[in-house]
Amino acid sequence: MPGSAHTDNTLGPAVEEFVPRHRPLLSAAVAFAAGIALSRWLVPGLWAATALAACCAACLVALRARLSDVARSGLVLLLVVAGGALTETAHTGAARRRADESLARRLDTGRTLCTVTGVVRGEITTAKISPLIETPDGEPSEVSSFRLRAHEIESNGVARATSGDVKIGFRGALDGVAHGDTVRVLGWIVPLDPADPASRYDTSSGYVARFSASGPAAIRLGAKNPGSFLRFIYAIKQTFRDQIDAYFDGDTATVLKATLLGDRERLGRRLGGSFNRSGTTHILAISGLHVGIVYAAAICLCRLLLIERWPRRVILLGAVLSYTVMVGFRPATVRAALMIVLLETGGALRYYRDSINSVAAAALVILAAAPHHLFEAGFQLTFIAVLGIILFSGDLRRLLWRPPDDLERLVEPEFQSRGRRIARAVGRAAAGGIGVCAAATLVVAPLQAYYFNIITPVSVVATAVLIPIVGAVIWVGFLFLALASFVPVLAGLTAHVLGLVVSVFVSVVELAGELPAGHVFVAPPPMGWVVVFYAALLVVAARRWIRLRGAAAAVAPALVVCAYLVWRMTVSPGADLAVTFVDVQHGTAALVTKGRQAVVYDCGSGTPFSTYDVGRGPVARELWKMGAKRIDVLLLSHTDADHVNGVLSLVERFPVGRVVVNRTFGDDETGAALIRAFERRGIPCAEAAQGDSMTVGDIGFEMLWPPPAASPWRINAVNDRSLVARVTSGDRSVLLTGDIEQAGMGGVLATRGDLRAEVLYVPHHGADEPVLPEFLRAVRPSIAIISGAPWESGGNIDGLLGDIRTYRTAERGTITLTATGTGWTAQTAK
Repeated sequence: MPGSAHTDNTLGPAVEEFVPRHRPLLSAAVAFAAGIALSRWLVPGLWAATALAACCAACLVALRARLSDVARSGLVLLLVVAGGALTETAHTGAARRRADESLARRLDTGRTLCTVTGVVRGEITTAKISPLIETPDGEPSEVSSFRLRAHEIESNGVARATSGDVKIGFRGALDGVAHGDTVRVLGWIVPLDPADPASRYDTSSGYVARFSASGPAAIRLGAKNPGSFLRFIYAIKQTFRDQIDAYFDGDTATVLKATLLGDRERLGRRLGGSFNRSGTTHILAISGLHVGIVYAAAICLCRLLLIERWPRRVILLGAVLSYTVMVGFRPATVRAALMIVLLETGGALRYYRDSINSVAAAALVILAAAPHHLFEAGFQLTFIAVLGIILFSGDLRRLLWRPPDDLERLVEPEFQSRGRRIARAVGRAAAGGIGVCAAATLVVAPLQAYYFNIITPVSVVATAVLIPIVGAVIWVGFLFLALASFVPVLAGLTAHVLGLVVSVFVSVVELAGELPAGHVFVAPPPMGWVVVFYAALLVVAARRWIRLRGAAAAVAPALVVCAYLVWRMTVSPGADLAVTFVDVQHGTAALVTKGRQAVVYDCGSGTPFSTYDVGRGPVARELWKMGAKRIDVLLLSHTDADHVNGVLSLVERFPVGRVVVNRTFGDDETGAALIRAFERRGIPCAEAAQGDSMTVGDIGFEMLWPPPAASPWRINAVNDRSLVARVTSGDRSVLLTGDIEQAGMGGVLATRGDLRAEVLYVPHHGADEPVLPEFLRAVRPSIAIISGAPWESGGNIDGLLGDIRTYRTAERGTITLTATGTGWTAQTAK
């Protein structure tokens, strides 16, 4: 391939390297991705994309002899753009047809009791799920899940043919069922909505519904399919899991399964939080690092056995591809495997191999097979990180380590002291490792902030330290698995060494995760800022071609970052009173803002073992979106999980002035655990009861329930002890009621004379209580908010609300009410 040699001394000493003049695969990959993006955003349609492709092809054929090289290249790229649009349109149309024919179209809104029959696809995963708020006596729950390709659904005695993938979940472990088997499952099914944030990951993975079985007993095995290759691979993987469980337990077993087999689902919340805060989660993601180590191990084995040429390449590719299948077809894994395939193929055919062209080829293959990957975080992060390492790691390494000058090169190594040689080797290796980690951290930072709302500067050093440790874990780990399979007598000593290495691994991660400045939670930048930042990075990458010195080119991304920080400082909640009821599924989260003041009433969703953490998801995002910098007061109504299980994640992301709870909040384990967590963070926690009041800026809060300790009222139910607060600002008022039921509403009516409020958060997610009509007459609201789905309420709730303007978060998404001089304006997400 033609190329050129150049000398660059803009960011370091003179370095001469070969750079190819043309990278056709890079241009093709960018054009193909642009076609996919245009098809997704502009929706050109199948006919428009086909016409564009046909037009480009006709121009190339008809005018080939008369076109210049530039014009011909432009038409080829336009043809590739049309191919990307055509591919995305075809995949989207096929997905839409499958959805129209799938069981999701045959289901009523809400949960339906039914029996689904289908074929198991992939492996059955089992994870230990702990509550979002862990208590001393709380035990993790074992939860299993698998993908079912449904072909029949039976409900109310009527069986119908259907299609679509269903995510089956149940408590416990399932034995005797594997990939390819036909099963019949009884339980509750809920269709998935792509617009629902809690369902977005599942819908992007191809699921059309989520199914909850009561347990393994609800799953009946039909026909078996023992001849499947995937079944064989997954059986080997399960054998490896059993061997790890036989020798290890606790965090050691969890980290080994995640590092060697890709079982990240088994990470506990504590350990998983340490990996997130230290920015080292990618170490556990089976990616190029792991595949590269497996590849290197296979090379060493072939050299040891004196295997060369084509047999060697067949063994190498077989090992890499089998490992890719075993750990799952994640974009990072597929990208690494494809690059190794290209490396080996190029070596066999004696082609010049360019890293950027190899990355582009891998991206083309993945996008051609599944164009929707372009819009997923995993795909974007893995390819941008690899390109960043290729483009910037060398410059960063040269900034950290000065190569030997001409005089030092003339000195023979034997005339240099051993200490100097060792020091130079260590310095060169350290600079190289830190340069690679710094380049990857730099280029993924905007996407990391956009998708995960965190930036982890500590990951530069932590990753550099962990890479050799992870290499040791993988090498010794697979040696242990081989010995445990074939020479069990020798496995014990290897297990002891492996346990020591893993303990060092975990210690480094936990130390990095606890460093005060190691991580920063940030507001997600708008996509426009992300695009501008990467455009500025392109200026740095192309500085040689646009004739800019490195320092001058680096000004571009620096200016973008500074401009973004200044812009974020100017964003703040509006001057008018606003109350936002966040869509958290079955749960409660209300945000009260005015000026620069922000108060949060509850933050939770789901059940005690729910994995949907609204504190780091929709609640934090809404606060960042409106420009809140801190939470002045956090009001917690009671200790049910659907009201508080996102609180700890929320207080990690925002400074909190104080917490206010009801007077019995600390009487149970969940409340006591939360109060201890607040004390460790130095957040004052106060109790409130009926008759108390407080003011936050121009916002007043009057507590209407529960009764004080001296009151004769004795309420046993946790729901009926909810903290009820009336929010007032000028003439506007909102009543937040938590989960009070019959006794709580009756107590409020009996002890409070004036309950009037313009906006009512309907108690207990809209449950139809006998005393609710009298409660509504006392409050006399003009607007009612219900944070539950229609099927969770009683059948008479709509009749009781009558002419009251009613909004449900399950139907309208997040709802924001803004006060005006005459009432309220409503803005909904749907």
